[in-house]
Amino acid sequence: AMGCEPCSRGVECTDFADAHRARFSHPEGITLACQYGSKCYRKNLQHLKQFVHPGDRNYRMGMVHFPQRKGVQVKPEFRSLRDLFNYCDPDESGNISRAEFHDAWDFLNDLPPTQDGEVQVVPRLPDTFEEAWGRVAGDDRTHLTFAQFARFCTDSLIRLPVGVDLAEGADRACRFQYAGGGRCPCSNFEQGEQPNMCRCGHKCSVHISDTAQMSYEEQEILQKLRRRADMRSGTLKLDSIAAPR
Repeated sequence: AMGCEPCSRGVECTDFADAHRARFSHPEGITLACQYGSKCYRKNLQHLKQFVHPGDRNYRMGMVHFPQRKGVQVKPEFRSLRDLFNYCDPDESGNISRAEFHDAWDFLNDLPPTQDGEVQVVPRLPDTFEEAWGRVAGDDRTHLTFAQFARFCTDSLIRLPVGVDLAEGADRACRFQYAGGGRCPCSNFEQGEQPNMCRCGHKCSVHISDTAQMSYEEQEILQKLRRRADMRSGTLKLDSIAAPR
């Protein structure tokens, strides 16, 4: 609350009672991460509003604070390449800068080997960040799209799922931006009471999937990455290969 005494626990405060929130002020624009991360089993709306979890739209660098759990610092979790990219893209521009790629590079280097059947797959990243940036961006680019980032990771044997659904029925996040710069937190269009209006109060036309915002070339790259993953898992079917939308 404005003009109130700051809470001594700051962003790590877990007292969400109305009386406490009215009496003490808390940092704005940053949310506490659930200490259980992707292992959290709680699905009630109140908990999901009070804490952020891996894959949430506002699970982004500078917007989430990680507490300690049993004396151990909680760290960001990434279920997919898209999650990692989004975490390093806090302004939702759809691109990451050289500095943001450096953050992603640090996370990529911390990823453990993955198991592909009986074979342990160890990521083969370039030895230095400069070499990595040169490989993925060259001399001309100042920013990377998600497709470029995903192709770099896949070529480097990073076995995280791509994390973008290219099939029908993909989530269409609300892209509405308020005058102050904030964005609507709605992650998928749900028909409201009014025609062509989402329950979040914004029009159907501003709800756009991640894939729909990509160029044809970017979609084609992601299609190839998905086919490669399907071939590794043995789930590739001829009728599942469709042209990019």
